[in-house]
Amino acid sequence: MPLFVRGGSIVPVALDDVSDNSDIEKKDDGKSEVMSTKGIKILRFPAADGSCEPFELYEDDGDGYEYLDGKYEITVLR
Repeated sequence: MPLFVRGGSIVPVALDDVSDNSDIEKKDDGKSEVMSTKGIKILRFPAADGSCEPFELYEDDGDGYEYLDGKYEITVLR
């Protein structure tokens, strides 16, 4: 299937098949859904002039407030 993206776009893609519901977990509140994957792949598409600006990928556990205590990672992609 073709994917049409604008130059300079960044597209995160799950590394495993999440098309079935086995990777979906319901949280206690019954409203939120958390998708657990084995990782992500970052697709970067250069701008029309061929350039790619640096990008900062921010990651935390996605739950709670531990990020306020510095429990997160920032990865710079160039």
